[in-house]
Amino acid sequence: TGLANRRMLDEQLSREIHRLARSSNPISIIMLDVDHFKLYNDNYGHMLGDDCLREIAQVLTKMTQRSADLAVRFGGEEFALILPDLSYVDAMLLADTIRQEVERLDIAHIASTTARRVTVSAGVFTSVVDKNSDPHILLEQADKQLYLAKLGGRNRVFGLDRTASVI
Repeated sequence: TGLANRRMLDEQLSREIHRLARSSNPISIIMLDVDHFKLYNDNYGHMLGDDCLREIAQVLTKMTQRSADLAVRFGGEEFALILPDLSYVDAMLLADTIRQEVERLDIAHIASTTARRVTVSAGVFTSVVDKNSDPHILLEQADKQLYLAKLGGRNRVFGLDRTASVI
C-alpha cells in the first residue's frame, strides 16, 4: 500500500504521547476497516483486493498532510491514523471525509450488503495524554469505536471524546 507498518505506528504513537504529555493538546486516533473485504476478495480475487487497498491508502495519504500525521496499514484490511494536536471534532470530520472519499472511488462491490461499492467504517478516539499513557489503550479505544460503527450498520463513523480527562 505504500503506507507505514504497525511497527512504525507503535514507535510514532509512543513519541507523540511523550511529546504531547508536555502540553494539554489532544491526540486523535482513527481506525478504519474496509467493509465486507473478505467478500470482496472472494468475489474479485486477491489481486483486485490489493488494488483496492492501494487506492484506499492513496486516499489516506492525501488526507494526512500535516508533518506529524501518520497513516498505517494496521493489518489485513484495517488502517490506522495517528493525528497529534487534532481535536475530536476535526478528527470526526476527517474520518467522515475519508469515508466519503472512499465511496467516491466508486470501486464496485456487488457482494457487499452495505452498498454496491467499497465502503469503510471508522472509529475515532481523542484524548489528552500524560507520560504514563498506554499507547495500546488509545488504539483499543479507537478500535472499540470502529466496532460500534460496524455494529451500527457500517459505512459510518463512531467516536469518543475523552479530552476532559487524561487516558
